[in-house]
Amino acid sequence: MKQTRVRQVIVDSMAAGLLVIGLLAGGMTLGQTPVQVVNRTGAFSLTFTSPGAPGTVAQPPTPGLGAYKSLSIFSTLQGATGGTLDVYLQYSPDGGTTWVDYAHFPQLAAGAAAASRVWNVTKEAQQTTLTSVGTGTSPALAANSIVGGDWGDRLRVLTVAGAGTTSGAAQTVSIIATP
Repeated sequence: MKQTRVRQVIVDSMAAGLLVIGLLAGGMTLGQTPVQVVNRTGAFSLTFTSPGAPGTVAQPPTPGLGAYKSLSIFSTLQGATGGTLDVYLQYSPDGGTTWVDYAHFPQLAAGAAAASRVWNVTKEAQQTTLTSVGTGTSPALAANSIVGGDWGDRLRVLTVAGAGTTSGAAQTVSIIATP
């Protein structure tokens, strides 16, 4: 039994030594902590029905986007019955307390047929022009535009149904996130 324990200590010590040698050879210095790199694509679906009456409705947020570096935002949106429909994506820079406009899809006329669109964004892209945005449930970003750049760790959909809206419509926004 004692001999087995001695062998295990020797094996463990050798493994630790090889790990240190490998880290030092790979450019790590003493005192640095190795980081495990995980390369996983994430898929997030924001499926909802637009408001059935005039007004603004915020959908539940989609958290877990902070670790990703780029997003492909796919949408299939259609007009509601009786009024225009504006669909926004908003991000939260503070974990869900404040919401800021990130994207505003093209405004949909009453009864507009379903149309699909895609935007590709990256956190590293700099915005070079000042853009007016809204916060909370008072969006202000111009239709058919996107701010781009960092989206924090979560996004949500905000819909604004115009006067005369009497029935909502099925909407889909899908996000493919890559590290």
